[in-house]
Amino acid sequence: MLASVTVDDVRDVINISLADVPDAKILKMLKRAEATLELELGKEIDYQNCTDAEKEFKISYYKEKDGS
Repeated sequence: MLASVTVDDVRDVINISLADVPDAKILKMLKRAEATLELELGKEIDYQNCTDAEKEFKISYYKEKDGS
């Protein structure tokens, strides 16, 4: 079963609200994490259709960037 990373997943991990960061900004962040993961793994990744492990990598990517 494949997973999907949502804007709410990202907000939950870094403890922010919609008022703090709009969806468009988080979607841009997801695309950046997707590109980073693609480079590290050497394969194409789709944040809307990824494995659970890839989802967790993307979510943890934001946690590291946030410093949480």
